[in-house]
Amino acid sequence: MRIPALPARIAAWLFFLGGLTGAILGIAGLRVEITVAGLILACTAGLILLKIRADAHGS
Repeated sequence: MRIPALPARIAAWLFFLGGLTGAILGIAGLRVEITVAGLILACTAGLILLKIRADAHGS
């Protein structure tokens, strides 16, 4: 079963922005765990966005 592209893209962008926000807040608060969790979330969402983009272009 395939997930529709638009809701997946919106969710991935929200996770990406949430991860970046978490990383920034973690850096500002000198909290290593929050920073790492935010970066992991942002990187994973970024990979999902790249996959969605590649699928849309037929690559």
